[in-house]
Amino acid sequence: TSCLPSPPVSPDSSLAEEIRVGRVAGVGEVAPSVGKFDYDNLLPSIGAGPRVNLSKKYQVNLRLDVAQGKDGYTWSGVGEAF
Repeated sequence: TSCLPSPPVSPDSSLAEEIRVGRVAGVGEVAPSVGKFDYDNLLPSIGAGPRVNLSKKYQVNLRLDVAQGKDGYTWSGVGEAF
């Protein structure tokens, strides 16, 4: 049994096969309580970013997304979303 971690990209595939582009969209609001939630103040965002498959066996992807909302651009995440 080996204690060494598996390589991030399988040896029989090229890095180009492991890279994909994902799209993201979301909507949300910040409110002090559920009763103060107001659909007129929803904050939409839309964006995209690369996905690199780290493990086909466990379906693990590394993601880096950038999204645009009402007030400009934001980094929406680094890491696996689900």
